[in-house]
Amino acid sequence: MVLLTGAHGTCADYAESIQNTGFSISKTGGRGGKGVYFWAYIDPELAAYAKDLAVSWCMFVKSKLGYRVSNDDCVVIFAELNVINVFLDLEQQETKERLILFANSVYRRVKKESRKNGRAVSATYDLFVEMMEEELGREIDVVHLRVSPPSLDSYKPMLPIQITGSPSCYIARNLEVISIQRIEGA
Repeated sequence: MVLLTGAHGTCADYAESIQNTGFSISKTGGRGGKGVYFWAYIDPELAAYAKDLAVSWCMFVKSKLGYRVSNDDCVVIFAELNVINVFLDLEQQETKERLILFANSVYRRVKKESRKNGRAVSATYDLFVEMMEEELGREIDVVHLRVSPPSLDSYKPMLPIQITGSPSCYIARNLEVISIQRIEGA
């Protein structure tokens, strides 16, 4: 079993709902496909870095889409992800190259079939993960992917991205692997 840690940013009302009934996976998925996104960290000293990313993400959503709830204050859900089946690391060179070859073969077709702008990228990731699940004969619990941080003036990374690269995300595709550890205000 693999144990991963991450931080998820959302509004206070959604966090309360998540605490009561658990996470849910959106039908449209994020940039890296369907799942619940957590800013990844291993060293406890970097929990603050993951929290900053989570808060910035919440603020980005709030400013671009708006939360239609009574309490839209940003909060962070810290969680452990206990991988039961498979952890797919899309940053591992061999896997990344397979993804590139796969994307080259399907992206244009997926883009034509996608009605919403931007959905083609998410759909391509979903198709790749589904192909890998079929090959492995097992469900993929969590996907690791580097994701661009929120583009907000309020987000000031600890180090320039030119040094660290884009931050890592864990995308939980199996909700059973998520164990909430704590919820903190921004």
